[in-house]
Amino acid sequence: MSDPRAERRLRPAELRPEHITLVKQIRKTLRKYSDNLSAEEILACLAQTVGTVIALQDQRTMTPDEAIEIVAKNMEIGNRLVVDDLRSSTAGSA
Repeated sequence: MSDPRAERRLRPAELRPEHITLVKQIRKTLRKYSDNLSAEEILACLAQTVGTVIALQDQRTMTPDEAIEIVAKNMEIGNRLVVDDLRSSTAGSA
């Protein structure tokens, strides 16, 4: 029988106002550095940050595999949101 807390935790986050604010602040910071850092450098820095956040999880309540699964699912969501945004912003243009 699976742990319902783990099941809930592994679902992609339903966006709360705090989530939206955090993401907007991160994007604002990315734009600030985008002139001086390559996309690869930014990706590497963010990957290190995610690694740090994973390391700071309470290992009594979350396994490394659960943390990675949360990251993977939410990466998919982020990719989908960008693709959807690009599609809607270029709709009708030649």
